Amino acid sequence: MPSTTAPLRLSRTPGPVNRKPFNESRVRRDHGRFSFKPRSEPSSLPAPTAPPDYAVDAPGFDSATGGGDVIVTRDEDNQIVSLTRGDVSFIVPRVERQRFDRWGDEWIDTGDRYDPALTTGEIARKVELDIDAARAVGWLPDNLDYSVTNSAGQVDVAVDGIPPDTLHDPSSRWRTRHPGIGHLHQRVNDIRLRYQRSSSGNEPTYAGQTTIIDRSRVPAFPSLTAPAHLVR
Repeated sequence: MPSTTAPLRLSRTPGPVNRKPFNESRVRRDHGRFSFKPRSEPSSLPAPTAPPDYAVDAPGFDSATGGGDVIVTRDEDNQIVSLTRGDVSFIVPRVERQRFDRWGDEWIDTGDRYDPALTTGEIARKVELDIDAARAVGWLPDNLDYSVTNSAGQVDVAVDGIPPDTLHDPSSRWRTRHPGIGHLHQRVNDIRLRYQRSSSGNEPTYAGQTTIIDRSRVPAFPSLTAPAHLVR
């Protein structure tokens, strides 16, 4: 018995593979000639100045130089040794580690400017001068606040003025720190430690820490003014 079912009529709409040429032909039919070249409007905004390749890369960090007026000296491994801009020269801190056993359990770390005759006050002053030089040549961001303090045999450095959007990675739901903040902390801490000697069996010649201040986590202090009805 012959089938009475009507033949299946397929849609003429193309599949994903052929959709692009189909759409292009439809545009030609409906709008005439067209071009894939996008329209470009002249911009009146100046092109942003890129920071030097050795600068700390994070949003909101400004460098004192564009890098063109800085002389960069590198070693045979292409590691930066020093940066010079005009009459300002900054030598990148180095720490030398000596190991005394095959497992590395006994060691001595000596900063490249270690001097046992220096007091913590003198070390703090030298750290300040190093930070000023690092900012001048672009090794550290120039638009942040760096404070160096010393007391009770320790030298501390605090970095302030970082926008909350730079402190935290916006793509992380756990508010993890931006990778550039880690680089900034390491560079500042290396400057703080360059006058120090420490070992596996003894305390370092001076203590202290480097702190990145997070203003988004600092609670607002309540007003210290008492209510009027309590004032006598």
